[in-house]
Amino acid sequence: NSLRMGDLPWPIMALVFSLVISSVGIVNALPDLSDEFNRSDGPAPDFVLLTHGGGSVSLTELLDGKDAVVLGIFQSNSPNSINQYNEFVELLDERGDSISIAQLATGKNVEMVNLDGYSNNILNGTWPLMIDESNSGVAKQFPTGSGDAVIIIDKAGTVSWSKAGSASNDEIIGGL
Repeated sequence: NSLRMGDLPWPIMALVFSLVISSVGIVNALPDLSDEFNRSDGPAPDFVLLTHGGGSVSLTELLDGKDAVVLGIFQSNSPNSINQYNEFVELLDERGDSISIAQLATGKNVEMVNLDGYSNNILNGTWPLMIDESNSGVAKQFPTGSGDAVIIIDKAGTVSWSKAGSASNDEIIGGL
């Protein structure tokens, strides 16, 4: 208020003005603070999510007695869900005793009814199909965000490998 009224002496106003100008660079260099936390080579979010067809599953249950969890994340009605399924079936045949496989359907307002065709006609209970929170709360915490991806979580609960979209069987095995 004193600056607007001109009550301060000119050297003090010049000093205040120079402080404001010098702080602009610092403010621009600060990182963007958002509500999303991406975990690159860090701990995976601990989750308990509803599964299609009833029930729930947690990360702890998926890791129980296994070396890793291969998690396919896809938007509802994405063609990557089929690509992930095909690669995961091969992976399950090769490494099924040492890994868990699950898929996470995410996106704005994803609902179980939107996944009936995929779950009943293709997946048919081969592995858990989890439903993300309505705002993609769990998927946003992974390094790839809420888009389609394949994530590997090791037995320590760390995201050890990730790839956006889908990944080939060889790429997934290389990430294990």
